[in-house]
Amino acid sequence: MSEDDPYNYEGYDPGEREEEDFAKFQEILRVGQEAPDFEVTRLEDGEKVRLSDLAAQSNVVLEFGSFT
Repeated sequence: MSEDDPYNYEGYDPGEREEEDFAKFQEILRVGQEAPDFEVTRLEDGEKVRLSDLAAQSNVVLEFGSFT
């Protein structure tokens, strides 16, 4: 990337509402705390899966936010 071709956007202003939501999110889970079970749709085939089912098969890494 260069100055002439910025990645996605030049800057980011989350706004008041998003800052409040982020502050709440930081209090939901602590490092080392077990994640609550939840269901999501797998992107590759549209199948519904639960975190507990995946964790029973192998290790699971949850990534929230930008991975770039």
